[in-house]
Parts: sequence; structure tokens; C-alpha cells
Amino acid sequence: MASIKQRGNSYLVTVSLGYSSNKQKITKSTTYTPTAQTPAKIRKEVEKFAIEFEERCKSGKYLDGETMSFMVFVDEWKKRYAESNLTQAVIESYTGVIDLYFKDTIGKMKLSKINALHLQDIYTTMKDRGLSAATIRRAHAIASSVFSKAYKWNLIDDNPCKRVELPAVNNNAAEECFNVEQAKRFLEYLEQPYEVKYSPKMKNGRIAAAGYTTTMTTPEQMIVYFNMAIYGGFRRGELIALTWNDINFDKGYISINKSCAKVKGGQIQKDPKSKSGIRCVPLPPNCMAMLKNWKQHEKEYAFSLGTYWKGAPLSDFGCCHLFIQEDGQQMHIDTPTHKFREIILRYNDSCTDEKLLLPEIHLHGLRHTFATLMISLGYDVVTISKMLGHSKVSITLDVYSHALKENEVKASNDMYKLLAIN
Repeated sequence: MASIKQRGNSYLVTVSLGYSSNKQKITKSTTYTPTAQTPAKIRKEVEKFAIEFEERCKSGKYLDGETMSFMVFVDEWKKRYAESNLTQAVIESYTGVIDLYFKDTIGKMKLSKINALHLQDIYTTMKDRGLSAATIRRAHAIASSVFSKAYKWNLIDDNPCKRVELPAVNNNAAEECFNVEQAKRFLEYLEQPYEVKYSPKMKNGRIAAAGYTTTMTTPEQMIVYFNMAIYGGFRRGELIALTWNDINFDKGYISINKSCAKVKGGQIQKDPKSKSGIRCVPLPPNCMAMLKNWKQHEKEYAFSLGTYWKGAPLSDFGCCHLFIQEDGQQMHIDTPTHKFREIILRYNDSCTDEKLLLPEIHLHGLRHTFATLMISLGYDVVTISKMLGHSKVSITLDVYSHALKENEVKASNDMYKLLAIN
């Protein structure tokens, strides 16, 4: 039976595990602070913990923060928690961050010896390397998730992440999106043909093939993709995961019920980011018309490929993806990102007026564009939050606080115009 000794409000629980080869007594100890209030309930709670602790020790399932390194615990964290509670994509993302920032810094340190100062030094180094506040805070959130499990499993006395000072993040999404005029120019440019110049090919110092210029257009499915991104505010993975069964042409809305994520060796389909991510988003008639045309053209293209078509069976075309590779398989999740940057750079290279240049925003900026334009139109934050699929309205308020503040100023000015005495 484990021995129990009271130490103030906590209890020291010690288990005897026999003797080593040199006749030294082997013991495992841990402290436990009960939550019960009455003496009888406290005793019962502590005794229950002591029994469970002894069983873990004797079965080899006890983890010791005094002897276990951070990276060894990360492996235990994966097996005992992550693999049954997180998606493969999230686990790989977390592991990548841990390997990048924590493995070579605190990886070999004993779990119980890591304190807030060690973590603060890591974040300071990250900042000195020019990494953004958002990147630092994400790394911290992952580390905190790991340490919180170590604390919950009684391996450490406290989560050191709680005492770290983090850099502030600029949540001004308005700086990472198109304004109204920029969005218009981008959508108009998608429809315009453009010229591509090919240089002469040289061989052994001689011209083997003459240079030439050809006229090209943006692929129809990419035009559809970027219009949906702006008019619906969808996440990249949500659009890539769409199949034709998710499009309701009669009612004019898109059903978001799955998403796509990158993993090692490819990409997977998964549930949306949160329960609120499962939603129906209406699209304007111009987008629905584009979708209708693209569906017909994709179907014609599929039949033209015959046996080379690698998408869903044509007998069940509703299961085919909207956005595809040349053989009909689901489009790679990075394709829109690369294509978006290519289009912006090409537009800016051809633009002769600096005032008309497009900002080189990220693809996710089209989601911010949707949100900020909806706010500028005066729609309430609850409606916008639901359309974006945010799990809480507070997320929308936080990310788009700047745009909402501008809308408040506009509302105040409109009120003055309404009540002003001429």
C-alpha cells in the first residue's frame, strides 16, 4: 500500500517498488492536492489517487517528470492524447513546430526542470530572427498544450507557459485584404487574356527554336475558385474539399461539411475546423451561374478523357470535386495559393499606374476581404461570423476590430447627417 503524508494542503504519496540489484530501495513519489472540502471526502479522494498512482507505478505506466526529457514526453503525449483526440494534420503541424523551435533548445531537458525563463529565451530568439508575433504565439500555444497535459498528469507542479510574456499581435485584417476597388480590379483581371513571351531556345550556341508570344487565359476553374473565395469568405481547404453534391443550385447556397488539409505524403479530408464550420453559405447569382457553367464544362472534359479520368465515377458525377487536377483528381491544396500569387505579380508587372497596383496579400486575404467588405456594407457581426464559420462571435470581433471601428465612425456620421438641422 502506498504511504500518504500530509504537507499543508497537499499530500505526498510514495510507492515502494522493491529493491535494485545493489539492494537499494526503489520508490516513486508524487504530490497531490485534493479538491474536496470535508476531511472525510479529502481522505477518500487522496486514498483513491494513491491507489491509482500505485497501480500506474507497478504496471510501468507512470511517467516521471523528474527523469523524463521534454522530447520523450512529447512522444508519450502523442500516444496517450494526440493520436486519439487530434487529426493527423494537426499532429503533424504541432510536431513540426516542436521540432523546429523546442527540440534543440529544451528537448533534452528534464520536464520538471523547464521554467518560464527557458521558454522566454526561446521566444526572444525567435523574435530576434525576425519571426512574427503570430508565429511566436502559435509556437507558445502548442508548447502550452503539451505542458498542460504534463501538469494534468501530475508530472510537473505547474505549467511554465502561464508565466511567459508574449508579443502583441496586430489583428488588423484590413491591412491583409483588398479594398472594394482592388477586389473589383482583381476579379476583372481574371477574365482578361494575357500574353506570355517565350525566349528562343539555344543549342550549341545556335538558335534551335525561335522565340514566340502566345495569348493565354486564366483557367475557368480558378476564376470560379477566386470568385467563391471573395463572395463567400471560404477557407482554402473548404473550397478544395467541395464536391458537386455540396452545391444547391435551386436555393443558391454552398454546403460546407468537410475540409482538406496537408499531411506528409499528400492531403486528407477532415471535418471543418469547428462545429460552427459546418454551415450553408449563400452565393450571389453571378457565382451560381459560373458554377453551373463550370459543372457542365468539367463534365464534358471528364467524358473527353475517357479511361484517363481519375476522379469519381462519371455515373455519380455529384461525388466529383469542383476543383481538379488534369486527370480529374482533387486539386492539390497549394495550387490556388501559387496561382493567386502568380496572378497578382503578373497584374502588377503589366500595370502602368502605381496607384492601381494590387497589394501582394496571401490567399487567406480573400477571406479577410469578404469579411471587411461585409462589415463596410453594414451587416451585423453575428451574420458575418456565421457565414465565416467562426466558433465564437468574439473571434470575429477580435480579428476585424479595426474594420468594425471604422464602421462605428461611419454610423456616427450617418446619424449626424440624419439629425443635423440645416
